[in-house]
Amino acid sequence: MRAFRDRLGALGLALAGLASVPPVTAAEWEAGKPAPETCRGAAIRIVGRPLERWLEPLARACSVIAAMPDRDPTARAVVSPSRDDLNVQVALEDGRVTTRLIRSPEALVPTLEALFALPTFQSAASRAVVAEDPSDGPRDFVRPAAHLGVEIGGGVAGRIAGPGTYLLASPSIFAQVRSGAWLGGVGLRWETLERFTGTAPPGFEADALALSLSVARRVHAGFSQIDVGVSPRLVSQTQTYQPPSGETSGTSTDLRTGAFVRAAFGRSPVRFLVEADAEVSPTHLPREIRIDPASPRLPGWSAGLSVGAVWGEP
Repeated sequence: MRAFRDRLGALGLALAGLASVPPVTAAEWEAGKPAPETCRGAAIRIVGRPLERWLEPLARACSVIAAMPDRDPTARAVVSPSRDDLNVQVALEDGRVTTRLIRSPEALVPTLEALFALPTFQSAASRAVVAEDPSDGPRDFVRPAAHLGVEIGGGVAGRIAGPGTYLLASPSIFAQVRSGAWLGGVGLRWETLERFTGTAPPGFEADALALSLSVARRVHAGFSQIDVGVSPRLVSQTQTYQPPSGETSGTSTDLRTGAFVRAAFGRSPVRFLVEADAEVSPTHLPREIRIDPASPRLPGWSAGLSVGAVWGEP
């Protein structure tokens, strides 16, 4: 019932406007008389002399536009003949200009209405989308379903870890699902090149594999998208060295808490990516843990900076 009353009120405004605006008639374009410079009350300027088939549609269009309840008050139109057709140009106060070539008299009024109408979010008749209860009870806003997107990316990072000093190079990949401004994903990092800068046993080598989950929130800054999030990680570290008695190796796995900032640049599906992250092990950082007594202490923290690319909707 309320929606019906709103529509009835809008119709009343339109009728009142039609009654208060002197109609423009085709007689104003009678043979021998110059074309009027402006359609009264409609901010429509006629330049040149239209063909006879356009006289009545122009008169009707000026009256309809002058009475529009949701007309943009800053809109101004210039109408001019273009051979057998009409050229319509509408300019707004902010500098935007739109041009249309009208070939059919029946299309003139709908085209001008569309060009003169305020945007939907400014229209008094469209302030909110609501669901109506047949009993005319309380109304609830209808919220659009969240758009889901998938993004896949990867990169190569330079990392540093400690205590002690480990220098690492690590390729990584990730996949994430986006819902609105929130993202959830998984990632895999392989620290394939690892160098210990302190004293190490003969033939010492090390690498690590990290599996992560992530939750992040996205903000837009110009032509970039910035994700800020947290990421628990399961890290498996392997160390190997070559004593006289033969090769010795071992593996240690621990859970780390991480955080990251990831920035993608551009609006295309494939975008350049820069990421900075840091992680800490609650068990390895406060204690000295070794895989083997002769091996260096396992790192309890690491930080990295990576570059790469991501594919998906921005």
